[in-house]
Amino acid sequence: MEEFGDYQTRRGLSFTTERGCINYAKTFMSNNLWQLWNDVNSLNLSHYDLVLNDFEPVSAWAAKKRGVPSISVSHQNAFRYAVPLQGANWLDRQVIEYFAPAEHYIGLHWHHFEQPILPPIIHTINSVCPEEAFVLVYLPFESINDITELLLRFTCQSFVCFHPEIIEHKQIENIEFFPLSFDAFQSSLSR
Repeated sequence: MEEFGDYQTRRGLSFTTERGCINYAKTFMSNNLWQLWNDVNSLNLSHYDLVLNDFEPVSAWAAKKRGVPSISVSHQNAFRYAVPLQGANWLDRQVIEYFAPAEHYIGLHWHHFEQPILPPIIHTINSVCPEEAFVLVYLPFESINDITELLLRFTCQSFVCFHPEIIEHKQIENIEFFPLSFDAFQSSLSR
């Protein structure tokens, strides 16, 4: 965050996930809606002409409430278009619609599905590395046991997995595990 200079943080809202799905009951219980309300109302946007948002509710709602133009750029915005969305229910669609409102939405996804969707924004470093056949895995909200169980099924495929539960580098069969590290992840992404 230092790159942004004089920045502020707020608690916001976080989703609680289990086995790849949002657990709305636990999400509701783990968040402080009163704090969210206070954060939205106290965020001073008087010196801003535009709010650029990544599916974050405090600045999104503060901009809406104060009439400050806003642009939301996120993967979640891709689901505002006609894209395949397996297992989404009414509540999931309401979250996409109202969680972080904006005037303009830019969706990011690996495939455009013939919709006005952009590819993900990725920072890569220029490096010359030998070609390695591996799949990079970053699923920080999924259980490391579930990830391991799934990836071990693909015995002929190598995986490099970064996860917050990993404390030190280790190898389990076809999976190489790393703790979270910006530099190591960027290097793997580049490779």
